[in-house]
Amino acid sequence: MKRLAILILLFLMSPLAIPLFAQSEYRVGEVFDGKVIPMEQTKEILITRASELPGDIDHFHSIEFLADADMLATVTALVEADAANAGDKETSIKGGKLTYAILRFQNKIFDRYICFSAKPEEDDKYKVTILYIKGPESIKDLKKIFRNN
Repeated sequence: MKRLAILILLFLMSPLAIPLFAQSEYRVGEVFDGKVIPMEQTKEILITRASELPGDIDHFHSIEFLADADMLATVTALVEADAANAGDKETSIKGGKLTYAILRFQNKIFDRYICFSAKPEEDDKYKVTILYIKGPESIKDLKKIFRNN
């Protein structure tokens, strides 16, 4: 039992575990952790340190789901809480609702981004996409990477 505890502790301290917790320091981490919407109701993509990532992106984690108005309000509140701490940001509000956000969090080694999009769908639902990205030096660079790929 003691060996198992030591192995688990070593894994959690290893670089392999960092991507699992990378976005957990942000409020939207609750969405990625399945605390806001059950994971079986989402589409999730996680790519780390792979050649498939364009430009200077080192980590890409996305989650997408359909939300009703109440769920959208919950997720939007999390994004807005993170936006309050962002070093740089772009947002768009339509009809009194946050529909788009790119939040940049600077670090000495790399920059981190949270991107948010909420698009109206039928039946009063919204297609919500949240990205957590680690990489480029500016929002402009991030947009350029996605425009070129």
